[in-house]
Amino acid sequence: MKRKKTGTCDLTRICLVLLVALALCLPAAVAVRVYSFQRTGIFEMVEFGTNFQNNKILVESDITYLGTYQNTILAFDKSGGDVWSYGISGAIGAMEYDTDRNWLIVGSQDRNIYIFDGTQGELLAKYPAQGKVYDLDYDPAAGQLLVSCSMNDSKHFLSTMDIETGETLLNVKIKQVARSARFSPDYRYFYYGDSRGRVYKLDRNGETVVSGKAQTEVRSLAVSHPTGEVYALDVKGNLFKYDENLNQIFSVSLVGEGRTVGVSDDGKWVAAGTREGDVYILDSDGAVHFTARQTYDISQVYFGEDVSYVVTLSPELFRFSTARLDNIGLMTALSQWSLLVAIVLAILLAADLIALFPRSRMLAIRCFRTFYKYRVAYLMLLPSIVLILIFNYYNIFQAFYYAFTDWSQATKTMREVNFIGFDNFVKMVTEGYFLLGVKNLLIMMACSFLKLLTIPLLLSELVFSMRNRHGESSRRRYCFRLLLVAPMVVPGVVNTLMWKNIYDPNIGALNSILDTIGLSSWKHSWLGDPQTALGAIICMGFPWVNSFAFLVYYGGLINIPQDLFEAAKVDGSTPAWNFIHIHLPLISPQLKMLIITTFINSVQDYGHVYLLTQGGPGTATYVPGLELYFAATKFGQYGYACAMGLVMFIVILAGSLFNLRMKTHELN
Repeated sequence: MKRKKTGTCDLTRICLVLLVALALCLPAAVAVRVYSFQRTGIFEMVEFGTNFQNNKILVESDITYLGTYQNTILAFDKSGGDVWSYGISGAIGAMEYDTDRNWLIVGSQDRNIYIFDGTQGELLAKYPAQGKVYDLDYDPAAGQLLVSCSMNDSKHFLSTMDIETGETLLNVKIKQVARSARFSPDYRYFYYGDSRGRVYKLDRNGETVVSGKAQTEVRSLAVSHPTGEVYALDVKGNLFKYDENLNQIFSVSLVGEGRTVGVSDDGKWVAAGTREGDVYILDSDGAVHFTARQTYDISQVYFGEDVSYVVTLSPELFRFSTARLDNIGLMTALSQWSLLVAIVLAILLAADLIALFPRSRMLAIRCFRTFYKYRVAYLMLLPSIVLILIFNYYNIFQAFYYAFTDWSQATKTMREVNFIGFDNFVKMVTEGYFLLGVKNLLIMMACSFLKLLTIPLLLSELVFSMRNRHGESSRRRYCFRLLLVAPMVVPGVVNTLMWKNIYDPNIGALNSILDTIGLSSWKHSWLGDPQTALGAIICMGFPWVNSFAFLVYYGGLINIPQDLFEAAKVDGSTPAWNFIHIHLPLISPQLKMLIITTFINSVQDYGHVYLLTQGGPGTATYVPGLELYFAATKFGQYGYACAMGLVMFIVILAGSLFNLRMKTHELN
């Protein structure tokens, strides 16, 4: 006994020492995670006091130039103060700068190229282009501008222009749209990518030197000046790297629809932006070092000498420093590993706490011994449990989360989904349709209970009495049972559509019968009138012979011991006395089971309402299940639909738990 006590004390001491060590290590791991995670966020939002939708940015000589979709060029100083602005007649497609002349060159979708004084904002020249200007590049030594412009999808032009006179020096007509064109570092060649997914290298005479291939339409090109390597981003988000002769070096598949690609001045970093708002920063070997999600489409990633920018199709503009990219990979890896270490330490801490106290320790040992004893059974059950968790419970938990979000068809990717708290549930109450559906549902549910507890029970009693009276071999009993069960083979959709034809105001059987028996004044549009539509749906299925309920009732009745009826007969019982004192008490489990299944089906079902009226006329037959269906499929309000599904799940779960509690009470 003394040894056992000593061993227990030693174990307790060890657990206490581990507890202290883990309690110190866990906060340290969390602190490392927080620090490294903060260091991975390199973007800083900046505002220049504008509500315009930005498209292009350029930084030169302490002045930042913004080109917008609202036909305006804006210039700001370092502190964000206004320097000058100028309005033109088209959205800004591209911008370049002549440092020697201090000229800002702007290509617009109004088919013009504008030359501004970069400091004063004075318009110096305006040259016509041959179409909407998609891209510009500038050769400062020769004073020549490379212009990519388009008249339509089948007529596109690549041209070089003298910046002093506006004279077109070279004009190349192509049959595909080329959204991006760039000079080679030595300005002897230029590259462009077209809508067929091809990248071309042309000399200054417009002759094709060589070509490369992407997968789909090329949206953006970038050329690394130190190495002459070419980067191309296509619509499918595939980023390709080529050497100067367009031999493919590598390709990287990014998530999203490609929009823009840029390369740093030293050629070390490459950035790509997508329509979904994703920004990817890669090294020159194609390894992704950083990703971030912005709210709007990325129109440009601009690498500057001192500061770089991410431009979105909105007033939002983000600044980042390439110097912080040098250790971004280390910080990202440190953030991921520190999170993993923190999770492991938390699990060890929980295990240490369990081992510290004798009662919890004994309970853990007992559970472990049980698992080990039946390890074969648990291992064989494991695949089924994993599949159930993945295909059943995972979707349920996912719906729980999305019920508190603004997920809708307007969100492009799941990363755009925002947490909005209880707004969806407030909408259920304030909008009114859900509550109106609950009212109709309660009426239909009450009628369903009434139909369930009358006709099927009566028919099962009649067939059962026939069994008792005529013996086990009665053929009539089998015939009636077959007739009452046969409707089960008819699909519910067929039955609903049949009743829709019965209620038809022109050729329906109900109005035809009324006309035949001289009650033409009673003819009605039964499903088209708000006063009768709900009643018509409730009366559907007359005379309400529920084959499943009949079988359940009948199965309960035939399992009643015959001795009870013989003893009751000796005491002078009547059929009514037998029904009240023998039948009902002994088939109460069947009654409760049918009630709870009818309750669940009533809450979930909306198929017959959808087929008959689609909730109309107006909202006369609206039910919550139909509102959920419309929100998810017709209106694309997926988060709201999940919220309604969560409410219905809680209601059904409450009914099921109430049923289980009643059964447990009976057993006790």
